[in-house]
Amino acid sequence: MSDSEAPRVFVSYAHDSEEHKELVLRFVTFLRVEAGVDAHFDRWYEGKRQDWSLWAIDQLEKADFILVIASPAYKRRAEGAGPPHEGRGSRFEAAIIRDNLTRDLPAETARVLPVVLPGRSVDEIPVFLGAHSRTHYVVSEFTLAGMESLLVAFTGSPRYEMPQRGPYLGPISVDGTGTVLVRSLKEYVAEVNEVCAFVPPVFDQQAAAMSGLNWWKLSSRRTAGAAFEALHEAISRACRLVAELEPPSRPEDRQRVDEWREAYLRLRDATGSAAHRVREEMGAANFISYAVQYRIPSDLTVLRVSSLLDSVRRKGQLIGITNAIP
Repeated sequence: MSDSEAPRVFVSYAHDSEEHKELVLRFVTFLRVEAGVDAHFDRWYEGKRQDWSLWAIDQLEKADFILVIASPAYKRRAEGAGPPHEGRGSRFEAAIIRDNLTRDLPAETARVLPVVLPGRSVDEIPVFLGAHSRTHYVVSEFTLAGMESLLVAFTGSPRYEMPQRGPYLGPISVDGTGTVLVRSLKEYVAEVNEVCAFVPPVFDQQAAAMSGLNWWKLSSRRTAGAAFEALHEAISRACRLVAELEPPSRPEDRQRVDEWREAYLRLRDATGSAAHRVREEMGAANFISYAVQYRIPSDLTVLRVSSLLDSVRRKGQLIGITNAIP
């Protein structure tokens, strides 16, 4: 059956009473006329003499779906109770349905649909159809809304489409009250900005101290060395404080935070190397020794610090961290 084709449906039921037969007629008529289902049942084939056993076999084989109408008589006969001559047609159909279920339970479970019409009970579904462990279809009224669940079953598509899965929250914690705590990126960033609030003033002070330095002078190199040491100490302290903060819950947020933290640690190491380099320069024996041995390496060290500052600033801005560096 293609998506555009109406499903072929066979209705298996018992002739409990004239009222029940009329109820089933109304149901099958609605399926065929109003819902457009290719529905079949015995009362539309009574115009000529035929072998009803062969007819039932043919209908059961051709059907995309078999609707078993719950009723006391159908349950009794399908389960082998009552006189053997009573309701031979429904007994015969139920026997084939049971045999098919035994042969291929998954496929036939999807094909054989127990239906409970208005005024009937779930307890009237034959036991082998699993009234309470498998899906059954209650028709509240003969309208499209009243048999929506059954019509949806014909399509094979759920009534409610499963939404796209959101990002996995990852490890989460539980407080003393048993409440699940989800750590947001916004909360984490706010705490980083708070614990790192002392860093920007240190940068401003050292930038002012190093402005216009003449690196060829020993006094300027002392100033630069002290500035790099102050920056290194500030960033080292900030790294320790940040390491104590609980990271955000979402894995993608933690990844972005980890990238920023790695860049920040590299900046810490670079400022430490710069401070060490400047201390070494102070020991230069004379102008020539300083120029040859230290000047170019010092320039490269300063460039590395500058490059890492840009990297940390860029990664921080992407997640909202503004106080780790100015």
